[in-house]
Amino acid sequence: MNQNSLILLILFYILISPYLVPAYSEYGFLLSNVSINNDFDVVFEKNSGYIEIINATLVSYPREDIRQKPDLINIENPDPDGIVFFWFKPLERHYEFTFNSIVETNFIENKIDKKISFPLNDLDLSLNQYIQPTEIIDVTPEIKSIAESLSQDENDLFVVEYKFAEYVRKNIEYDLSTITSESDQKSSWVLENKIGVCDELTNLFISLNRAAGIPARFVSGVAYTDLSVFDDPWVAHAWAEVYFPGYGWIPYDITYGEYAFIDAAHIKMSDSIDGKIPSVKYQYSGKNIDLMPGKINTEVNVLQHGEKISMPYAIRTSLYDYTIGFNSYNIVQADVTNSNNYYFVADLFLSETNGLRIIEESKEKVLGKAIHRKSVLLKPRSTERIYWIIRTDSLERKYTYKFPVVVYDKFNNSAEEIFDSREEYNIISKDYAESIINSDKEVFGNVNVNNMIDMKCDVMKEFYVNDSIKVNCVVENRNKVTYKNTSICLKEYCQHVDINYGINEASIELKATSIGLHTDTIRAANKLFSKISYVTYNVKDQVDLDIIELKYPEIVAYNEDFNISFKLTKKSHAIPVNISVALKSETSTDTIMIDKLIQDNSFAFNGNGKLMKPNTNDYTIEIRYYDESGIMHSESKSITIKNKSNFFQNLALWFNRFIY
Repeated sequence: MNQNSLILLILFYILISPYLVPAYSEYGFLLSNVSINNDFDVVFEKNSGYIEIINATLVSYPREDIRQKPDLINIENPDPDGIVFFWFKPLERHYEFTFNSIVETNFIENKIDKKISFPLNDLDLSLNQYIQPTEIIDVTPEIKSIAESLSQDENDLFVVEYKFAEYVRKNIEYDLSTITSESDQKSSWVLENKIGVCDELTNLFISLNRAAGIPARFVSGVAYTDLSVFDDPWVAHAWAEVYFPGYGWIPYDITYGEYAFIDAAHIKMSDSIDGKIPSVKYQYSGKNIDLMPGKINTEVNVLQHGEKISMPYAIRTSLYDYTIGFNSYNIVQADVTNSNNYYFVADLFLSETNGLRIIEESKEKVLGKAIHRKSVLLKPRSTERIYWIIRTDSLERKYTYKFPVVVYDKFNNSAEEIFDSREEYNIISKDYAESIINSDKEVFGNVNVNNMIDMKCDVMKEFYVNDSIKVNCVVENRNKVTYKNTSICLKEYCQHVDINYGINEASIELKATSIGLHTDTIRAANKLFSKISYVTYNVKDQVDLDIIELKYPEIVAYNEDFNISFKLTKKSHAIPVNISVALKSETSTDTIMIDKLIQDNSFAFNGNGKLMKPNTNDYTIEIRYYDESGIMHSESKSITIKNKSNFFQNLALWFNRFIY
């Protein structure tokens, strides 16, 4: 590189709509204090008015279901219709009530592991109400036509739901205009005006389902958002639940892009045929009075959260070219692999980078901002491929630029590539980039290669530290094509092989370096497929212990009591068992037995000078112990204690050896 060439790293920033990425959605569970407050005023129409009874029933409060466990504070047996607050002959004109609960919410994958045939038949009659249109969830001829067009020739319910959800999300802009945020608009209005908030997006999604004969219901609750237009991060929210025969009610949050699951930052308050069910029902009796309800305020404080979750799919990215010129196009390719035996939908975004443009007409907007999102329907054990076209800007000629490109979701999954851009590098046109994608789609789309490849790997179950671990893999290729230079990798250890039609064998060797139970992922991948297999094994160390803090007198007088003490300490992660601790001398042997050594253990042996021999006495501390396989190990230490005695005492010591 000549003297004038410089490298400039362009720092990228990931632009994520806060509404689409609530902070607490990252966690597996939340424990929250939920406080619901409501007030109302009594208005006397005439001076002669009076009140006999006021009854306020809170209908919308945290409900128990498979992913949510509320502890209703001071409420032992709630009324089936709601939490009842009662006033008898009240005298005030302003009233309020507060309801508190501790709610545990969990992220749960609804594992739809079987194809549910569509259209649905033989449904229970109790579901009939969730197929019928209502005033705001209406089914017009246009809505029915859209539902029929989207589900035409489709016989898989999960795929139908994906198409309905994506249609609403791509065609209806999330917009907080007064007309949609302050009152619910019916589905036909939403379809005509192409705007709405969560209620309207949910209404239209439910209408499409009901038009297709699929039971769907409206869910009210609160959810977390850090969208700055809201005063409080926990806001009133709506989503849908769709009935899957054999699985029950499955959540779909169109606004958050969560299909067949919802994150832990959703707190469900109620479900109903539509959103017209009031949160509080009032009943009162009296004369010449009226009730003026106030606003319901819900306050959520998170007390505890679990570990961050990771979605059950893998993202593998590549670029068409890693060195391109200024004003050049490039292709970002992402292969998304679902190695599980159930359906899932991945919601993926491409990072926006200074000096780099995403070239596509976004079909989705949030608050007027285009969202470069791609939703990927993953059938069980499948891989899908998606693309973005990007373009570099006109940049300063004297620099070489490094551009990071990140494909990510909102649940901590991501994959990154980096390419260089310099003025004299090759230029790729948009037409050429599009032709490459179309050609690759044809190859990739002819057969989902992942469905034609199976890989199973196994390994011995136990090793010791520094042992060699050999992982054996069998790759079955049912497609009559050879996939050359396929990498089979475990961590940094890789083999590069050709995967021929039929059975292929490969092995990877690595060294056992850390103690404990390990689950490793082996990945076989090339540009057309990606398969993974898991192996689990335990790495142990050799059982070991040591004698420490040894204390004893160097000289003992005749008939003097003395003590030899020490500790045994475990040096290994493995636990020594069946331990024999012996103190041996020429005149005696004392033994102590213990079952196992988990922590430091103290030992003491007592002696007396008159039981020794004259002058020097040699003692040996001998430890014998076993590992869990029954193999014996031993440790020993020797010490010398001198007996200080006169001539006559020495004679006595000599005779004592025969007496004791």
